[in-house]
Amino acid sequence: MPITKATIDRIEGTEAVLITKTATIKLPLTLLPVNIKEGEVINITVNLDSGQTAADKATAKEILNEILKSETA
Repeated sequence: MPITKATIDRIEGTEAVLITKTATIKLPLTLLPVNIKEGEVINITVNLDSGQTAADKATAKEILNEILKSETA
């Protein structure tokens, strides 16, 4: 699993601006460790949630089927 390092560049209200080697990212402070400060370095890892993806697809399919049933009724 790839890990990206990011430096906290600045805090803007309820968001932190992070700088990586390839991007600038804004994240809500609620997603970061408590008391994070400018200049600190964090590790970012992103994971695919296949189970949630499948559940969301199933829900979308159910909603679409309900819409199609109501249109033909």
